[in-house]
Amino acid sequence: MSKASRNRPAADIAAIVEYHLGRAIKIFGSERALALRIGISQQNMNRIVRKGQVSPQVAIGIHRETQGKVTGNQLRPDLWRRPSHVPVS
Repeated sequence: MSKASRNRPAADIAAIVEYHLGRAIKIFGSERALALRIGISQQNMNRIVRKGQVSPQVAIGIHRETQGKVTGNQLRPDLWRRPSHVPVS
């Protein structure tokens, strides 16, 4: 867990994740379009958005498909400190 993540309340981290999920959805125009690009169902994407819980695989998929505009570490700051730490290759 990064130092920044340890010092932020869980509610703040959830708000940050929600913001970045919203950015990814906006890039593709809809939850459905983003879900299709990363290989999950629209229902699963909607569940992720509602709960604010992003799996490492989804975070990596969003990082890849947005070409780093929304990075895995923005969606999972507990796993990766920097965009370069996200295993996208």
